[in-house]
Parts: sequence; structure tokens; C-alpha cells
Amino acid sequence: MFTIILITILVVVIGFLWYDIGSDYVYMTERSHGMKLIKQRINDSWQALADEHNLIFLGGGFFKKVTLHGSYRQYYLNLELKKRTEHKQKLFSTYLTISSTQANSQKNTHQPSSQTKPVVIKDIVRFFNKPSLKFSLKAPLQIAENQQIITYNYNGVNSEKRYLQFLFDLMVDLLNLYPEIIEQEGDIVAGLLTMLNDDTHGLQLIAANLLENIANRTAPRLKDKTTPLICPMCLAHCIPHKIIKTVSKATVKVAIKDVSMLKVTHYGCRLCYQSKNFVEGQLVVVLDHTMQAERLEENNQLRINWFKHKNPFDFDVVEIKQASDEDVERFVVQIKNDTDPGRKEHYKTTTYIIALDCQLNHNTHRILERTFINN
Repeated sequence: MFTIILITILVVVIGFLWYDIGSDYVYMTERSHGMKLIKQRINDSWQALADEHNLIFLGGGFFKKVTLHGSYRQYYLNLELKKRTEHKQKLFSTYLTISSTQANSQKNTHQPSSQTKPVVIKDIVRFFNKPSLKFSLKAPLQIAENQQIITYNYNGVNSEKRYLQFLFDLMVDLLNLYPEIIEQEGDIVAGLLTMLNDDTHGLQLIAANLLENIANRTAPRLKDKTTPLICPMCLAHCIPHKIIKTVSKATVKVAIKDVSMLKVTHYGCRLCYQSKNFVEGQLVVVLDHTMQAERLEENNQLRINWFKHKNPFDFDVVEIKQASDEDVERFVVQIKNDTDPGRKEHYKTTTYIIALDCQLNHNTHRILERTFINN
């Protein structure tokens, strides 16, 4: 009886072992077949790119180093398939760097003719606009602090030729445009903030880096200005814009080390963010029917004729010279109905002046006192 039980147990154990071995064999066979297909696709597409752009492709075995490198559009390109281990599984990453550091040492027969064109803001915005990108980025792009190297690190295998070609050109275009974009300063900040706040945008890290560089340019120049600065286009003050955002360096399974905090202050127009063209002095709204011009610059003041402008703006002083009670009341009603939160807060510190020869009734004086500060 004991012998029969022992034989039964041995048969069951051998059956389980045979099933496991068979399953592992099938799994390894299927996995090996899948890797061969991936390797073939890499060989075909990477070799095609090498032939088309005079690059060097080193294939080797699937578990050996696979690279594509050389000079591309006057930059040095290095594409690698890197092996990594995660949960005891051998996985692969596609790592691409494009830099100017080694380009001079590489012979390049693929140098398309280029003409210097002036950078237009709308072209930059269109370039960064996500719908305008030919492909959705599978991993974020990141640029080094020296602005000479741009990297792409995807947790997977990129073997599609058209997508890789798109990546090559996008990254080179970014390196070319980068200094020009920073030079635009505040003019491009609104577009960069849109990118920064889109956590699905593949250029989010680029936007964060650009905003940091722009803030580092505007702060030293504008931070300590003692005289108010006025944007002549928006009739708004130059103010500090605090930009705080947590950005991720990975697209999946974000770890603490893959997250960074952007915390910078950009100085620019309150409304349009521009940081180069300002008028220094007070911004005065003038209620005077005898004033002919819509605006005048004099005595460190930018004076705006309300009867011609007729829209709220960031004025510091209200000057009433030749106006009726009805004119003043309509002006105050429009100001009180202003929905701009920045201006509504600013009105609390705005002063007003009434010319001696401007006769206003007691009720109009009370309206002004409740709205502004009597100087």
C-alpha cells in the first residue's frame, strides 16, 4: 500500500515538473521568436537610416550593444538600444542623444544647405503646438543645461523608421532654435506655460528648461527697478510671475528621482509677459475733454485720455481736469464693473486728483472717495 502511494506521488510530481518545463520551453521559444522579429525590424530600419544619412550602424547580437551614430545635419547623433533589468526581466530602452560636442570631429556628407531666417513668434508657437507634431512623442525630450545636448530615453524599442526620422529632425530643430527662443524672452512665455501645464506634452521638460532660462535673464534686469515699468501695448505693469510646477522625466511608473520641481520667477508685463519694451513712470488716466491726443509721455508719466481710450487699464492715478459729473460717474461705474482681478486689487491703491477749476457736486466726490484714494 505504501509503495502504491509513493509511486502515485512521484507520478504527480514528475507531471508537474514536465508541465513547467514544457511551459517554460514554449515561453522561451515564443519570446526568442519575438526578439528575432524585433531584432530584424531594428536591423532593417536602423540600417536604412544609416544608408540614407551616411551614419554608422553596429548591429551585433540582440543582447549585444546596438548603435547608430555619426554626423547628422552638422550635429553628432548617437542612437543606442540599451539593456536593462526590471523585475528579473531583461528589457530594452531606446536612448538617443544629439549634441554639438562631437560634430566637428565627424566627417559629414549629409549637410543640407540652410539659410538663416528670422525667427517669428507665431512660427515658434506652431512648432511647439502638439497637434502640429507628426507623431506623439513616446517619451519626453530633455535638454542639458549647457544647451548643447538633447536626449530622448524611451522604455521600449523604437524600430519604426519614420518615427526615428521625425525624432532626429525635431531634436536638431530644437537645438537650432533654442538660443533664439530664449532671446524672445517674455514674448514666448504664454505658449511655454501652456506646454508646461500639459502633462501629456512630450516637450514639457523643454518648456520647463526654457522658462527657467528666460526667468534667469529677466530677473537680474527687472527685479530691482524702483520706478514702475509700463507695457505700452497692454497699458499694464511689469510684475513678477511666479511659476511653480512639478514635472516628470518619465512617462510611466514615475519614481521620486524622475520628478523635479520648477520654481522660478519671470518678470514681465502682467498681461502679455513681454519683458523688453517698457515705459518708466506712472500710468495716469486723464478725464479731460480738452486733451486732443490719446496718449502723452511727459514728466515720467504715461498719460492716457480716457475719453478716447474708454477701456480699463492699470492706471496708478486718476486725474480729472475738464469733465462733468455724468462723465465721472460713468467712468467709475465702468471701473467697478471691471472683472480683471489684477486691476480690481490695484484700484484699492489708486489715487485721484481733481483740478481746482473742475466743479463736481458733492455726490460725485463721495463716489470717487469710495472708489479711490484722495491724493
